[in-house]
Amino acid sequence: MFPAGVPGVALLFLRIGVAATIFATGWNSPVPEPVLLVLVLYCVFLCLGIFTPLLATLGCVFELASTGFMNNHSIVAVLSSSLDAAAVAMLGPGAYSLDARRFGHRVIRFPGEETSNRH
Repeated sequence: MFPAGVPGVALLFLRIGVAATIFATGWNSPVPEPVLLVLVLYCVFLCLGIFTPLLATLGCVFELASTGFMNNHSIVAVLSSSLDAAAVAMLGPGAYSLDARRFGHRVIRFPGEETSNRH
């Protein structure tokens, strides 16, 4: 559920890339300063891996909705960034996130099940 090693680093890079793209979209759009402050908080939380599936889903929706108020965006850039956000939402945060620290790796054992050293 929370891959470590090279896949975990790749998920970290993907989270950072999605956060940077969403921040750039918000920064280049005509939104008030309080919205930008919320956007900065969103990006920090996504980079740290807090509530990753929820935030990535919101990022996907934000990117798709940005086509309505951004006239200079290409459809390819919007689709690419929204697909990246959807991938983060489906893959999860990875081991290098606060979600992994918070929820951790758990093994469920049913009564009568043999225990072994393998997971």
